[in-house]
Amino acid sequence: MTKIDFILIFPSLFMPHELEEMIFIPSFFVDLQDHKRLPMKMKHSISKLSAFHFNVIVTK
Repeated sequence: MTKIDFILIFPSLFMPHELEEMIFIPSFFVDLQDHKRLPMKMKHSISKLSAFHFNVIVTK
């Protein structure tokens, strides 16, 4: 595999992973908020994070 091949293949493999996170992480946060062993500080921080905020973080 040459450097050019890697440069072309890497983004095509990385972007589906990022899209998968954008789709499934918001529902994961909802499930995480219901978790009983999670510290209260973390529950509060997660409750402030919306799907939009998470998507902005991922795309940066």
